[in-house]
Amino acid sequence: MTETSRPGRHQGRRVVVTGAAGGIGAATARCFANEGATVLAVDIADSAALLDDISASGGTALALEADLSSTEAAQAVVDEAVGKLGGIDVLVHNAGAALPGRVEELSLEDLDAMWSLNVRAGLLLAQHVIAPMRAGGGGSILYTGAAAALHGQPMLAGYGASKAALHNVVASMALEYARDEIRVNAVAPGPTRTGMTARARQVFGGQGGDPMALLPLAHIIEPEEIAEGFSYLASSAARSITGHVLAIDCGITAGRFVPPPPR
Repeated sequence: MTETSRPGRHQGRRVVVTGAAGGIGAATARCFANEGATVLAVDIADSAALLDDISASGGTALALEADLSSTEAAQAVVDEAVGKLGGIDVLVHNAGAALPGRVEELSLEDLDAMWSLNVRAGLLLAQHVIAPMRAGGGGSILYTGAAAALHGQPMLAGYGASKAALHNVVASMALEYARDEIRVNAVAPGPTRTGMTARARQVFGGQGGDPMALLPLAHIIEPEEIAEGFSYLASSAARSITGHVLAIDCGITAGRFVPPPPR
C-alpha cells in the first residue's frame, strides 16, 4: 500500500486500468485495489505478477490481455468489464507509446504507434464506456496525459502532439458528458520511474548530464504519486472537477526551460 492510499476510498467500485502490467499502470491498479475497488488490468503483456501482488495485499483484480492498437480491442475491454465486473465506474486509459526523436527522424510507423495508442484508443474506449457509465448513474474517465504536451520539448514533438490532442479530448468530453455525471480528467506526469522514462533518459542523458537535474524539483517521480493523482480525481472529493489536466511534474511546466540537445 502506498503511503497516501486510503482504504475504502473506492470501496465497491469497478475500475478498468489499461497499460496495467508495469509502471504507472501497475501502481494505479494496486492503488485502486488497495482502496477497495475491483480492478480489470488490461495490457498486451502478462499481468500475472500484478494480480499476485494485489491478491497478496487483500485486493481483487482480474486481467485481460489486449492490444489496444487494434480497433476491435476497445469493445472487447468494455464487454469484459461489464461481463465480469457488472459495470464500469472508473476507466483509466494509461496504455501509450512514447518514441522520442527529431521530427525529421520520426517514421510513419512511430507516428502511427503513438497516435493509435495515445489518442485513437482513448477515444474508442470512451465511445464504448459511455453507455454503461450512463446506465450506472455516472462515472470517471481518466487519461494519462504528459507534461511534454503542456510545453515544448525537443525530441518529443510527435509524442507531445499526441498527448496534447488527448488533453483536448479531455476538455471536450468533459463538456459533452457533464450532465450524465461522467467526469473526464487527466494526469500529466513529468519524468516518472518507468521503463519509458528510462529509455528517454538514455536519449537525453547521452547529450551530456542527467536530465533530472534540469527539473525545478530535481528528482524522478514515483509511479505511486501518479496513481494517487488518478485515485483523487476519481474520488468523491473531486466531484466538482472535470475537464482538468493535473500536472504531477516536479514543476517542469511552471516555465523551466530544458535546453535542446546539440546538433
